[in-house]
Amino acid sequence: MEDFSFYRQVTLPHFPEKPEKSILIPEKIGPYKIDSLLHRGSMSLLFLGSLSGDNKLLAIKVLSPQL
Repeated sequence: MEDFSFYRQVTLPHFPEKPEKSILIPEKIGPYKIDSLLHRGSMSLLFLGSLSGDNKLLAIKVLSPQL
């Protein structure tokens, strides 16, 4: 009998309870509408966004403002 626990894993991302206040999330980056911040790395920011008029979600990675 197979173990199906792999297929029942939680796939939702983990977000910290207190978001950092120092990051200002832009409404748009170029033609992309920004919905939320997914991750902050040491050199870049990863945003969740979409192209205007399109329902496809995109990951948009940009350099940190201090760089």
